[in-house]
Amino acid sequence: MATRAYGRARRAATAALAIALPLGWRFVAGPTSTVERQVYKSGVGERRRIRLPDGSMMTLDANSRVTVALVAAGRALDLTRGAARFQVRHDVSRPFTVATPDASVTALGTDFSIDRAAESTSVQIFGGQVRLTVPGRTAVALAAGERATVRAGGVSLGRGDVPHGADWESDWLEAGALRLDVALARLSRYSSRPIRLGDPRLAGAFVGGRFRLDAPERSAAQIGELFDLTPVARDGALWLDPRARRVGATTVSAPPDQR
Repeated sequence: MATRAYGRARRAATAALAIALPLGWRFVAGPTSTVERQVYKSGVGERRRIRLPDGSMMTLDANSRVTVALVAAGRALDLTRGAARFQVRHDVSRPFTVATPDASVTALGTDFSIDRAAESTSVQIFGGQVRLTVPGRTAVALAAGERATVRAGGVSLGRGDVPHGADWESDWLEAGALRLDVALARLSRYSSRPIRLGDPRLAGAFVGGRFRLDAPERSAAQIGELFDLTPVARDGALWLDPRARRVGATTVSAPPDQR
């Protein structure tokens, strides 16, 4: 059964939009196939631009990790942490698929980014087309200028000029209408300690503004001001707590806005 599914997926790759292979490992290597597998990762506050063995370019956000497996019939990538942008070398015979726990994205000759943050997956298309596959849902085709966010099995689509999901390629977090938990997850990639939200009920609140990625704790303090939250050092993390919650913790003073 697995062999038949693999054959169907390979034939489908000749279409203008490749059909995304199932979640999990993205292809089944035959007994004589040679798999070239490599893990790429970046440290806290570090961005990396990498040329993959197939000629595609990958830019890793800070504190990100991608496993790449290549065989003659396909290119399978697993984004296990953080975010990455992919400028894919066109090869119709070798589908290029990136997976997260929420979804998989298959593309041919495409420029796109994927961001894993706060139990969600965000996809932004800069050029070409991809097919987004989410378990239990009909696959969605996305073109340049479009974006999608997958959360708890649901898919929300949008368009816009804001580089949603790729703003980390500069030193700024551009938050047009970004969920608070997602914004803090991105800032955490640049912080020496995790930045966490003390009141989970605020996770889905939206934040707008422009915040420095290279000053993550200052930016977190600025965001906290919008929600009447105070940055507090506790248990090796920086928490944004409601102002009344200060017992047994060290309050961190928010530095002045230097944007």
